[in-house]
Amino acid sequence: MATERNILHCLLINDEVDFGNIFSKGLSEELNIKITEVNDYTEAKQLILQKKFSLIVLNLNSAELNILNLCHECKEAGDLPLLLVLPSVEYLFIKRYLLRGNAWGFCILNETKNEIKDAIQYFKKGKRYISREMMELLVEDILSSNEPKHGAEVDPKRVELLDEKEFEIFTHLSRNRKDDTIARILEIHPSAVGLYRDRIFEKLRIKEMNTLKRLVSAEI
Repeated sequence: MATERNILHCLLINDEVDFGNIFSKGLSEELNIKITEVNDYTEAKQLILQKKFSLIVLNLNSAELNILNLCHECKEAGDLPLLLVLPSVEYLFIKRYLLRGNAWGFCILNETKNEIKDAIQYFKKGKRYISREMMELLVEDILSSNEPKHGAEVDPKRVELLDEKEFEIFTHLSRNRKDDTIARILEIHPSAVGLYRDRIFEKLRIKEMNTLKRLVSAEI
């Protein structure tokens, strides 16, 4: 049986003003939840380790985040509920974080005020929450053939072959981040990013960045 949880203090990790305003407006009053907002990964990590929060909300569009490490920090702090939020569904990324158990749920930003209430009620009961649109895509994906569509240049299902570090770098590459930026975020040498890129391309059976971007936007 799932353990009941009290959701009293939310840590919002975000570096976009509009996002923060949309998320926070009315939620603290309506749900009686205190919201602390930070825009720096290092500060967020330190706060999570203090174990003062009962919910972590992450804007996946935030610029320089090591999402993989952040997920691990949430688990180390007592498997804190981690809610991912985006303006729209980025299916490949959200699916990975949800199905690997790294996140507890996903909401779409424009529907946040309604969805966050549902998500928090689920979290209080120790359950996961996924927005309706994302759930529909997951069901469609599960019921679809494992074979790529006829004539398809790219196969999104091959992304599942990437290990955690490769997937993290794949995420940053898809957002047009340079090797030096990725290396700084992940605390690795810039030359290592190139080696990871080669392995990613090999596993995905692609040869150039434009194809990788088409892969990210491909329909399931």
